[in-house]
Amino acid sequence: MAPHHVRNGYHSVTPYFIVSGADRLIDFMVNCFDARIIDIARKDDGKVRHAEIRIGDSIIEVSEANSKYPPAQLTIHLYLNHVDEVYKKCLAAGAESIEEPQDHSYGERGAGVRDSHGNQWFVATRTAD
Repeated sequence: MAPHHVRNGYHSVTPYFIVSGADRLIDFMVNCFDARIIDIARKDDGKVRHAEIRIGDSIIEVSEANSKYPPAQLTIHLYLNHVDEVYKKCLAAGAESIEEPQDHSYGERGAGVRDSHGNQWFVATRTAD
């Protein structure tokens, strides 16, 4: 259970993406990481005001960039099963490869991609303790 000062379902740290083309980023997360859309609030023009997206046990927030909050790139590390499959899904969704799937000496299999917004996503799964 989260501490009383943290919103229900959230953790102490919550990534927040501010991008131009928020719907494209949300589609990318759904297609590549089996993300679930928890909630989307839209502006009058239909653009994303605020979205909550769940990947595994974590929530990621997304909003459309504007003059007050310009686009910003992030680097995210995700623990997911099936690194090779996720990597292929990301490439099929238009991501650029940063690092092909490989086993690392620290007991993880990992890969990295860059989405069309310039965000870097590193996916990994434990292979040893």
